[in-house]
Amino acid sequence: MQSLSLCKIDTRTIVKDVKLLQNLGVNAVTVMSNDTADYAEDTFDNMHKVSEKFGFTFPYLLDATQNVAKAYGAVCAPDFFCINNQDEIKYRGRMNSAGISEAHDGFRKDLVVVINPAVKYRVLRIS
Repeated sequence: MQSLSLCKIDTRTIVKDVKLLQNLGVNAVTVMSNDTADYAEDTFDNMHKVSEKFGFTFPYLLDATQNVAKAYGAVCAPDFFCINNQDEIKYRGRMNSAGISEAHDGFRKDLVVVINPAVKYRVLRIS
C-alpha cells in the first residue's frame, strides 16, 4: 500500500469531492491500511493531524491488519469503491482523471459522475 503522504497532491481534491458527494446524500469513509512500521508518517496520531489539517468531513479509519484492504482487493492508493445499500460494489476505480497530476476543476470527476444521486452509496477509500 502507498503512504497517504505520497497522495498529498490529491487530498484537497478528495475532501472537496467527498463534500460534493455528501451533498448528494452519499456517505464516505476513508480507510488507511498502510503498515505504520514502514510508513511512520501514517501513524494513528498523524492520521488525526491530517484529518484536522485538511478538514475531513468523513471518518478516517485505521486498518492496522490490512484485512479490509485485502477483502476489497485494494491494490493502490487511493483506491475507491462505491457500495450501494445492499453492500454491492458498484464502482471501483479512481477519483478523477488527474492521475498523478494535481487535480483541478478541468479534470473529469470519475467517482462523482458514476454516482446516481437517487441511490444511497457509501464511498470507501483505501489508501
